[in-house]
Order: sequence, then C-alpha cells, then structure tokens
Amino acid sequence: IVAQLEGLEKGQYLSPTIFAMLLCILGEDRKAIQELHKAYNQHDILLVWLKTFRTFDHLRTDPQFIEVYNKMKFPE
Repeated sequence: IVAQLEGLEKGQYLSPTIFAMLLCILGEDRKAIQELHKAYNQHDILLVWLKTFRTFDHLRTDPQFIEVYNKMKFPE
C-alpha cells in the first residue's frame, strides 16, 4: 500500500500531511514523520491542523514529531 501511495505522490499532488496521516494509519511512523518535515518545508497548509489531527496522537512524545510541532509555533 505504501508503494502505491508513493507512486501516486509522483504522478499527482498528494499533500505531505495527508500522506503522513496515511502512513501513520499503516504503522509507518518514521516515514510519517519524514513526511511531516517535508510538509513543513513545503509550507503545506494542512499542517496548521497538526495540533488537532488525532491520527498523530501516538507520535506526540516522539522527539522528531515535537521538532516539527515546535517549528509551527502554535499558541498555547
């Protein structure tokens, strides 16, 4: 499934944030975090919902997730 999603990403636009969510659902947490970094670098508008997307709840203590989260500078 991941290979199909990666192929889709090459053929047409797929938001890196959405791709990260799909990867999380599939248990591909490392790849998901890589996509979140990509989303940040590409200024993906969907990343503004990072604080509320429940799909990422299990990653909230991961240092790499926290790095992306802190870059977003969400108000407390």
